[in-house]
Amino acid sequence: MGDGVTDGEGTANEPLRVPGYLVGERIGAGGFGEVYRARHAVIERDVAIKVLHRRYSHDPGAVARFVAEARAVNRISHPNIVEISDFGTLADGRQYCVMELIRGTTLRDVLRDRGRIPLAEALPILRGIAEAVDAAHAAGIAHRDLKPDNVFLVDGGGVKLIDFGLAKLTHDDAAPVTQTGSVFGTPLYMSPEQCRGNAVTLATDAYSLGVLAYHVLVGGPPFTGDPIELALHHVNDPPEPPSRRWDELDDRVDRVLLALLAKDPRDRP
Repeated sequence: MGDGVTDGEGTANEPLRVPGYLVGERIGAGGFGEVYRARHAVIERDVAIKVLHRRYSHDPGAVARFVAEARAVNRISHPNIVEISDFGTLADGRQYCVMELIRGTTLRDVLRDRGRIPLAEALPILRGIAEAVDAAHAAGIAHRDLKPDNVFLVDGGGVKLIDFGLAKLTHDDAAPVTQTGSVFGTPLYMSPEQCRGNAVTLATDAYSLGVLAYHVLVGGPPFTGDPIELALHHVNDPPEPPSRRWDELDDRVDRVLLALLAKDPRDRP
């Protein structure tokens, strides 16, 4: 591991250099940034460093979202939520944040390989996700993008909720956390109010958690289709009770998941 690692958007002559860290290989990338393995140069702690893509470094909206993610996570202290320990700006103007390095695999990859997770094995995973969401809500933060991609199953046990890039801060559970007309999220897991572009409260995470749990237990989400079809399903159509799609599940599971998937946010637990 050393300083001479190429930035994914740069060249071999433009290594990624972060003050105080020895930067290693790129281990992830998304729409707004890239993630690198790194080590603190003095205390030799292994970390992950998330760097905003160069094309967004002078976009005020993208920078604000990146900063908001770091601030949101910093407000929460919970073992099931990824920890951010530092934030700064590189010499080329890009923002970065230093996070704990998670060793494990995403829930998305597990579902891709296995299809579904049996109830007894799934319950502690879903409980861990719910506890992380509760901790965020206690700090007045809605995640707004709960999905298997953003859940890590940690080697040795436990879960970590990541990617608060769409998170919004609110002062209480009734306060809207985004403006009417804005649509954010991932269509498979979006709440009806997100699909409509309506004001979103903390209750939207309950719906997305319900979709995620349904996917884990049944082997697929309650609705499928293109983004427009998905939005119409989320807004208009009742989901099929999970027990009808998998015999292992009973009416107790149906009651919990269908309550989470209520169309009206006020009807969700």
